[in-house]
Amino acid sequence: MLDSANKPSESSERPRSTSSVRAAVIIPNWNGQKYLARCLPALSVQACQDFQVVLVDNGSTDGSVEWVRRRYPFVEIVPLDRNYGFAAACNLGASHSQGGYLLFLNPDVILE
Repeated sequence: MLDSANKPSESSERPRSTSSVRAAVIIPNWNGQKYLARCLPALSVQACQDFQVVLVDNGSTDGSVEWVRRRYPFVEIVPLDRNYGFAAACNLGASHSQGGYLLFLNPDVILE
């Protein structure tokens, strides 16, 4: 869904099972709620929905985890107790993925 400014609208609707997804989108996050507010809606409206979303949170203090949990229940959240860094978050996300393909996506990226 796009709003009047051609930006993805916030939607938590994304019915599908992660048991047989083709790909996993892995988002390493640290205090990126302001970016996730545009990144996740853009994922929700992709034509192909055959993917799992894994958010690995590096101990954010900006409310990212709670915000995602409330608005995007389809996102699998892997919360960490502190910032272990980008590479560690990507590797941990890969270990939680179920897809045959992995897409590592920074939270400030907005897919079209």
